[in-house]
Amino acid sequence: MRRSLLTLSAGFLFGAAAAFAVFQLDLIPRHADQRSAPIIENVPTMSREAAESHRATRYSEIRSIEETLALPGDFAQTEALYALAGRSDSSGIQNLIFQANGIADPSDRKAALQILFSRLTELDVRSALALSRTRDFRADRNIEAGVWHDWGRLDLDAALAAASALDSAADRNLAAQALFAAYDYHGNETTEYIGDILGIGPNSSTIAAYLSRVGDRNPAEAISIINEMSPSEQHRAASHLGHHLGRLDGTRASGHANLFREIHTRQVYTNAVTSAIAETDPEAVLDELLAGRPAPEQTMQVYAALKALASRDIDKAMAYLDRAQNPQHRTMLASVVGGVLAENDPERALAWAKEYDRGMRGGILDSVLSSVAMTRPDLAFDEINQLSNPMQRQMALSTIAMMMSQRDPQQAIALLERVESPAERQDMAQNIAMVWLQSDPDAALSWIMERDATERAGMLQMAVNWVAQIDPDAAIRWLPRLDEETQQTWRAQIASSLAERGSVQEARNFIARFEGSDDYPQLLASAIHGIAQTDPATAIEMAGLVPAGLERDALYSGLISQYGHQDPQQAATLLSSIADGTQRAQATAMLAMVWSHSDPEGAQRWAQDLPRGDARDDAIMSLTSNWDELTPSRRLLLNSIGNLEKRKQAMINHIHRIAQSNAGKAESMMHEMDLTDDERRQLQEAITMIQLYR
Repeated sequence: MRRSLLTLSAGFLFGAAAAFAVFQLDLIPRHADQRSAPIIENVPTMSREAAESHRATRYSEIRSIEETLALPGDFAQTEALYALAGRSDSSGIQNLIFQANGIADPSDRKAALQILFSRLTELDVRSALALSRTRDFRADRNIEAGVWHDWGRLDLDAALAAASALDSAADRNLAAQALFAAYDYHGNETTEYIGDILGIGPNSSTIAAYLSRVGDRNPAEAISIINEMSPSEQHRAASHLGHHLGRLDGTRASGHANLFREIHTRQVYTNAVTSAIAETDPEAVLDELLAGRPAPEQTMQVYAALKALASRDIDKAMAYLDRAQNPQHRTMLASVVGGVLAENDPERALAWAKEYDRGMRGGILDSVLSSVAMTRPDLAFDEINQLSNPMQRQMALSTIAMMMSQRDPQQAIALLERVESPAERQDMAQNIAMVWLQSDPDAALSWIMERDATERAGMLQMAVNWVAQIDPDAAIRWLPRLDEETQQTWRAQIASSLAERGSVQEARNFIARFEGSDDYPQLLASAIHGIAQTDPATAIEMAGLVPAGLERDALYSGLISQYGHQDPQQAATLLSSIADGTQRAQATAMLAMVWSHSDPEGAQRWAQDLPRGDARDDAIMSLTSNWDELTPSRRLLLNSIGNLEKRKQAMINHIHRIAQSNAGKAESMMHEMDLTDDERRQLQEAITMIQLYR
């Protein structure tokens, strides 16, 4: 069934990790309280004659998921499933969904559920949404996303009305992404209409899917869109586009790199294309690169190639692994092979890892245990208990807790009770909470509140970082149930998260509740930092509301660092707002560093014109760490540093940079410097270490 189900249900799959939304319903499906379905595996295949007889009657006698899996061939299985779903009512589809949830093969199970939820959405969208949020299915958020997606295709206005009525801004955003995906993601009248109605734009995953569509049609157009993004957005988008185009035609994709205006974005794109080429023809890449010692920039290409090969032929991948000459590379590559092997043969993977891992401090075994935990948690847990190294055992338990919590937090909790060491149990509990908070904040917080006081305090401090980002409304609802000290931490994070999401007014309304309180200045600062992520101008305006003093100076320093990525010249005008000389000098150096990444010549001209003093000296020191060569103008600028020790340190910074690509040149430059024996020894050791680990 796997290939045909995944192909014929492609309409349900709408891009990279399309977001989902929570729909508040009073109606709960009839089968919502049903628990785990019987496992369906190793179904005997019926004869071709019997299968043709079923086809002749349009599968009218096929009444269960198991019977569809008995048909010979993927096409017949898919054809029967569509026929069965097509003649079923809402209650019948829900029953089939619970049957399909018992399919042992994960790919077949996912494909069948996609088809059945799509059909249920046509028949009874409210039940489809409610069912997707039950304990059986909420771990796979793409299921609910698919319901929103299909509803948007069937009746966009009704879906928009339902999404608009959601109380949570986070939920409205998640619903919006699924609806964008239903109408080609971005850049057309319908997606603009969706954005206008919900007041939300496409997120990074939706934009990535949009760029794939544009890139298929016109790569230059996709790159021009990326060129207009902020630096952080550019890198993420360029990586996605590089992987996408590289898998289609690596040589042609490489030719588009020069269309990127920003040099670092161009490099991100090139690296992504290179990795995609490695995945397409892994043996050719491995034959070339493992013949010698791969350069640092080629390491990820080897990684990608070996992973792709291991998924096709694990024994051949193991043979290539033995050809890796660098021990560090071999350890990293072994984790790739072990992960793929663990997915297909856990027992063999564990035996191989224990043998291969001798003398490697547990790195390979830890990696394999993590992979085994995804499908065989009991086997992984038993193996962990046999580890003699306490640190290795604790790390492995933490990893297995995170893996299991993604699938079923209750199962992870049950495993937690089997851990004897209090320290290991506490660490494992924190990892369970961290993962669970991302999928079901309310359930996770309820569990955290049941922990003992000491453990609860630490977990609540950690929880706010996730809850406030994922669901700030849920974080606000939980505030009254927390002690005052924890509330202060939560309030600051909520203010920042609301602002980061672009909800400036919501952030202002929230912190206004606490005006006059002791922590109000901190709340205001948190909101300003969050607003600066999307609206630096408003953040700078609000910073003037903070009383003068060290706190405001620190706030301006942070804004300069953030704003420097987008508009370094404008960020430079804020330096005069910092009263404290030490903080102003630190902010000046930070801006120089940020500026030099995007516009090295512009940063150099700016530093040249700064008033002489500590701030200027520190700025030039920051620049030297990014200089690939010492031109006459740069040497003149370096020699203009007034403080002799800082001038020496600036030169040492530059030598560190040169050592990354040319150790001989770096050593020659070192010998030209007036250094003490101890300084020369330390610098030589640094050059050697840079070469060793590059």
